[in-house]
Amino acid sequence: MARSLDRYSRLATKTPEAAEGEHAQAPLKARRAALKTGLSAIEDQVEAIETYTAQTAEADARLRELQQVKQREKDGADVLDFLASTARAEAATAEVGQLSEQAAVVVDRFTAALNGQVVSRLRAAGP
Repeated sequence: MARSLDRYSRLATKTPEAAEGEHAQAPLKARRAALKTGLSAIEDQVEAIETYTAQTAEADARLRELQQVKQREKDGADVLDFLASTARAEAATAEVGQLSEQAAVVVDRFTAALNGQVVSRLRAAGP
């Protein structure tokens, strides 16, 4: 393609601006038409390569996206395990909270029992 474009440039440069007479007009017109057709073919090739390049870049982008999705799917099990462990931790935290409340009730009862025993001993000891 580069060679064709170089050749076109050389031929176009050698093409005269105007015909030197009536008999030279037809061959000059044919030359210009041939050069125009050749240049158009080169432009079509460039356009085809640009289209191919754009499609290849798009395919590469879709491939990277697909690979990323697949990796996230693989990582999904780890995320679900993590979520399950935090859910277990939340349940354990709630259970510990309930145990703390029960322990507080026991402490209150022991305190009441101790206070009751101290008062009973003081009364029994008398004034």
